[in-house]
Amino acid sequence: METKKLLQEFFLLERQSKTRKPGEALKLKGVFQIADEVNQNGRIYPRSILEREIKKFDKLIQERRAIGELDHPDVSVVQLQNASHVITSLFWEGNNLMGEIEVLPTRNGQVLEALHDAGVVYGISSRAVGSTQRNNEGKELVQDDLQLLTFDVVSNPSVSEAMLNESVIKELQNTNRTYLIESILDDIMGKNNE
Repeated sequence: METKKLLQEFFLLERQSKTRKPGEALKLKGVFQIADEVNQNGRIYPRSILEREIKKFDKLIQERRAIGELDHPDVSVVQLQNASHVITSLFWEGNNLMGEIEVLPTRNGQVLEALHDAGVVYGISSRAVGSTQRNNEGKELVQDDLQLLTFDVVSNPSVSEAMLNESVIKELQNTNRTYLIESILDDIMGKNNE
């Protein structure tokens, strides 16, 4: 068995033309991962291992702590200062792991939303640590030591079949209201003009 390494897989997100009203969050959904098939990185993720990791990850989703970043960092730690979205659901459709993200009103979330509004195509990518072992066909089989960390939004997806579709929800959370107030105060104080 090889040593543990950072494993990253990519799936495209799709922009659809819907207008969001002020106070509504951008939500995207689609394929997040595929089980038991060779991906374009030459890896196979066994469904049993993914199911185990999704079951553990679901606790973070339920607690609204399943944070993702804009671009993959070179480390395995999810850093809040780089947060762009929160994963709000994961579920299975056949061997496709489906999911949904909500873009956060953070600096990176604003960048992601601006890219989305400009029609830029970007991807969703799993970030995990674990090892792989080469099978008889030369493909890398992900091993039982896999630990799913999060799903990040990235610019270089390697799987073009998986698309996320836009949906809209009303933002009623105090954190978003607080951010809006801070943003307005920054504008008034001239902090955004520096």
